Amino acid sequence: MLFRSGAVEAIKSTHFDIAFLDIDLKEQHTGLDFLRYMRSLDLDTRAIMLSGRVEKETVMTCIEAGASGYILKDMESDGLFRKALDTVFQGNIFLPASVIGRGGFSPPGLAPSKVSADSIGVTGRALEVLYYLCQGLPNKAIANRMGIEETDRKSVV
Repeated sequence: MLFRSGAVEAIKSTHFDIAFLDIDLKEQHTGLDFLRYMRSLDLDTRAIMLSGRVEKETVMTCIEAGASGYILKDMESDGLFRKALDTVFQGNIFLPASVIGRGGFSPPGLAPSKVSADSIGVTGRALEVLYYLCQGLPNKAIANRMGIEETDRKSVV
């Protein structure tokens, strides 16, 4: 399986508490393929899938493949992104409301993690940057939305 060598090497050599995987990598393989690859290595990394696709079948395929959550790139509710991270770190699976529907859905989750968004430094401005990154925005657009200059790296984090 051919993925970007940097991602393969990083996932093999470094422990990650969480990985954000875009479903549409614009390459031969998808983020779902990479998720399956990660699971074949039996890594203890929680994966959150990122996508603009809202089809329940796509979301459930990701969850069945071992994703801990599914975030829509265009979700725009204050605190929703943080809720997604907290949900995943508590051992539950985060799903968009469009998938859960009125009847609700509670897939089996993982054991709670000793890690939290706060403990890995994802708070305040860093959380805001991560939110924009997961939407696929380039640095300049992120800086614009945050009211900072792109070169002012200390202000971003």
